[in-house]
Amino acid sequence: MSIITIILIAIGLAMDCFAVSTTKGLCTGKWNNGALWMALLFGIFQGGMPLIGYFCGTLFADFFSRFAPWIALILLGFIGGKMIWESLHKEQEGCPLTGKPTKWDLGELLLLAVATSIDALATGVIFIPCPERVWVGVGIIALASFVLSLVGYMIGWKIGKRFQWNMGLIGGIILVGIGIKIFLEGTLCAASAKVEEQHASYPQAEWSQATAILMHTPGEELFYGAIHPYAGLFEYYFDVELAAAEHRHYKDMLREQGIRVYEVSDILEQLPVETLRDLTEQVLVYDVSALSKEDARLFGEPYRQEVLQQMSKADMIRCLLHQPRVVLRPTAINTGVEAVYEDNSLMNLYFTRDQSITTPRGHIMCRMNSVQRAPETRIIEACYQFLGEPAIMSVEGDGRLEGGDYIPAGTVAFIGCGMRTNREGIRQIMAHDAFGHDTVIVVCDHRFWQMQMHLDTHFNIIDRDLCTMVASRFHAQPQSPNYVTADIYARAAGEKEYRLIAQDKGFVELLQERGMEIIPIEEADEMHYANNYLTIAPRHIMAVGNQSLTFQDALQSHGVQVEWVPLENLIKGYGAAHCMTQVLYRQ
Repeated sequence: MSIITIILIAIGLAMDCFAVSTTKGLCTGKWNNGALWMALLFGIFQGGMPLIGYFCGTLFADFFSRFAPWIALILLGFIGGKMIWESLHKEQEGCPLTGKPTKWDLGELLLLAVATSIDALATGVIFIPCPERVWVGVGIIALASFVLSLVGYMIGWKIGKRFQWNMGLIGGIILVGIGIKIFLEGTLCAASAKVEEQHASYPQAEWSQATAILMHTPGEELFYGAIHPYAGLFEYYFDVELAAAEHRHYKDMLREQGIRVYEVSDILEQLPVETLRDLTEQVLVYDVSALSKEDARLFGEPYRQEVLQQMSKADMIRCLLHQPRVVLRPTAINTGVEAVYEDNSLMNLYFTRDQSITTPRGHIMCRMNSVQRAPETRIIEACYQFLGEPAIMSVEGDGRLEGGDYIPAGTVAFIGCGMRTNREGIRQIMAHDAFGHDTVIVVCDHRFWQMQMHLDTHFNIIDRDLCTMVASRFHAQPQSPNYVTADIYARAAGEKEYRLIAQDKGFVELLQERGMEIIPIEEADEMHYANNYLTIAPRHIMAVGNQSLTFQDALQSHGVQVEWVPLENLIKGYGAAHCMTQVLYRQ
């Protein structure tokens, strides 16, 4: 976020302070040092509210801001109404706001400061993607409010000094008007957002306008994966701090496109402590197998429960992300027991595409192919519960399903079957009628390769009639392991059961028959995750930057608008822009 953008936001937020201060100047009709205190209070509150919004997080700020228009209307309506009443019913000199021109009521000024700043609380969420700007931003907002408050007071003072009108009546009307203005702005914005939510729904097609996405910015849980990438399911070593910064910037870019981003860590912080404790109890392990029965009783389960009951929310979240295992063994010194601490961090949690799929029916919890990634689904499921969107089913038993294998396309569902998703997982979804598509195209991979572990690593959709495919798959012949086939399941409208209507059909041929133009992606771009883009609207994508001019020209020639995202560290984890997002709603 640029300084110019912050300055413009600050001026916008300060305009209510300017108007109220002008009213105060009108009433007093003279300079008073109390104006400095008023401007200072307005600056502190106007800067402080966004800071509260930033630290409380997106969900709390959104919740609190629902009441901001009402608070502003009540406070300003009360103070302004009092001014109007007193100006019409009392014979007095000076401003009815305080009774006398030289008297400044601190309590009333505090109410005005709250009333004019309360709607700025939700503004703090704009700094969540760029925390390095938060203190500068708050300082600029506070300074702008302070300066414009003084300017407004002086303008009002000059006008009030020149004209002999009933300034108490005028000032009261202005304050009530400001309260109504804040109320209408807040309620109209809320109504507009509600209309947008009503038009938004679970994703019907990959090319529809994205409106809400779930993501997780990686943190210290990446460390062990970084120091042994292959064991962590990563491709290469990468810098943990730089990776987190890239992810925050990506979220910032999505928000600039008008997409609401839910952050997993924000949701975890706001879960009830009982819910967090239940989740933590499932992951915190004490291994007492090497201890005597007496020591196992002392330092085993009862001791673990005692620790759990005392544990802070922050430490419970650490347990969820790091999945610690404490292996106890006896010792003759100190406390009589010592431990080896094992960290089983959820280093792949930032690939929020994989733990679930969101179909037109709702959220389906996956059963992941890798044992080390399996606990991730519990965290994402808890996030859905908190958002009021509980999962409609979970894949169980021998079924395997990962989100990178699912791409919705209107009445059609593309579902990859290969390295990470199997037939049983797909069968379970169809049996539960959880896809919500009348045609399910099972895209069969015959080459089990980590670089192309999911369907979205070699095939992706930009629009209803435009897609991409890596060149090795696009040009493959039937005898090649790169050749992709498809099995087609369909049902008549109103029916629940799917029937197999075609098998082992060439995937490229099938797409072309359905009227889709395919842009092939050459190997150099493929290895730089060119195919792993996120479509946020028809022919509008978020893609990994630094691709070849050939690929850029191909997109441009097809009328594709691209937001190039710098992800040079994060892509070393075997995933990119598409893998890092779970789209919750599309219009």
